[in-house]
Amino acid sequence: KPLIVHVLMGFNFVPQNGGSRVELIRLKRDDNNLGDESDDGYNPTFALYSPSRKSLQGLFSHRVLRTQNIAIVDHPPSEKGTAIYLKTTFEHPISILEHAVEYNP
Repeated sequence: KPLIVHVLMGFNFVPQNGGSRVELIRLKRDDNNLGDESDDGYNPTFALYSPSRKSLQGLFSHRVLRTQNIAIVDHPPSEKGTAIYLKTTFEHPISILEHAVEYNP
């Protein structure tokens, strides 16, 4: 879930190997670049963008996108978004340090 990933990264959790890097963008109220979606009451608050659109295709159902108020956009955002990683696991830096080997010469 993109918003959960955003919160995890805000708490310094580190994405592990793999996954897809995407941009999470907070949309402005007057952003009309999403097509006809607002006609049926669907007004997303966030958008996801990836240069490799196939990394987002099939990842979320239309229902999930609607309930989380997220849209997938085809064009790069005009505003800088937050880079997040999807389809991967996360680990906290403290946990990473606990697994590190201490070297004493």
